[in-house]
Amino acid sequence: GMNVPPPQQASMPERHGKAGVLWSIIIIILVILGALWFLGKGTTDNVSYDAEGNMITQAPAGQLIDGFPKDLLLEQDMAIEVSYVIDYAGRSEKMPVARYTSSMQYNEVIDGYRRLLVAQGWIVLKDGSIDEVPVTNFSAMRGEEEVNVTLTLQPDGKPVVEIAYSMPTAQ
Repeated sequence: GMNVPPPQQASMPERHGKAGVLWSIIIIILVILGALWFLGKGTTDNVSYDAEGNMITQAPAGQLIDGFPKDLLLEQDMAIEVSYVIDYAGRSEKMPVARYTSSMQYNEVIDGYRRLLVAQGWIVLKDGSIDEVPVTNFSAMRGEEEVNVTLTLQPDGKPVVEIAYSMPTAQ
């Protein structure tokens, strides 16, 4: 006669458990995507909060956020793609950020930022380098101010410039 295997009831709850875990992961991913969409879309007043409770205020499209020093832009006439400020929860520090796509070559932007920072009295702690491809960055200080400039060479050969500036705020 045929050997009929016993019904595998023991493994049913386990399988259900795996599906449950999978659903939780899917829900978490959807929440993250929702948050990213929300951030990208911006609310009516362009304010949102990240996971740490830091407040993020986004400037209207093409505009610089309040508190971002315009003299940190190597190319003053380029369209600002994204600009926002992070207001850190629990410490008196704000970090305005701006991002634009450069019209210069990667090495020109690196040289340009090195000159700009030195000319403006910044002490360069980490120098950008054309040997670091596709991403390099400058990190500099001036008194209590800090700036980080990240240059990312895109596949189309255009560098994206992201400048994050921070200084202590008076509470």
